[in-house]
Amino acid sequence: MAKTLIMLVRVLGLAAIVVGILLWVTSKRPYFWPHIGLGSCVAAAVFVLAVLAMTKGDVVAGVAGLLLAILLPLVGFMQLPMVFHAMGAVQAAHIALGLLAIGLAERLYSAIRRV
Repeated sequence: MAKTLIMLVRVLGLAAIVVGILLWVTSKRPYFWPHIGLGSCVAAAVFVLAVLAMTKGDVVAGVAGLLLAILLPLVGFMQLPMVFHAMGAVQAAHIALGLLAIGLAERLYSAIRRV
């Protein structure tokens, strides 16, 4: 199960980044819902990986994963209503959290496999 989740985070995370860039560059609404869907799947996978890591004994990384899985969509939704190119700090934070979520998912997967 953990291997499937990490592969989902890798693939869907990259897809969410690409669709997010398309959304930001083109300001086209059709990219909005796919980006939210992909990001929600990434956050859910990180959440489950965090719970699995905590059951394996890595509580610190697990709690960080839970917090990140909650913060990622919250910061994303702080950009609503969509005012493109006007919320630089929030957009930068959302991008940073997205990249951090992918990296932390790798760490969680490592913790799950270790035990």
